[in-house]
Amino acid sequence: MDPATVVSSATIDAGILDQAAGSNPLLPTLREPMALVLGGALIALVVVAIISLSRDRHYTAVQRLLWLPAILAVPVLGAVLWSAVGRRVPVRR
Repeated sequence: MDPATVVSSATIDAGILDQAAGSNPLLPTLREPMALVLGGALIALVVVAIISLSRDRHYTAVQRLLWLPAILAVPVLGAVLWSAVGRRVPVRR
């Protein structure tokens, strides 16, 4: 067998393997659905925190306006801080 034929067939085989391994731009890789799920969870977390902030009547309007930039500027940390520290749950007696 000619060495040029061996090299060219190896190159062709590598090209076929690259296409089979997910280099098709029309098929999503694993990262894209994961990014969509994490992005959706982040948006849901921020929306829930903003709705909870707007419904909380223990704070004045000024205090709510101070919490809002914290939730929007730092979405994950702001929403978690609001849920852990800012939210006041009424005590039932």
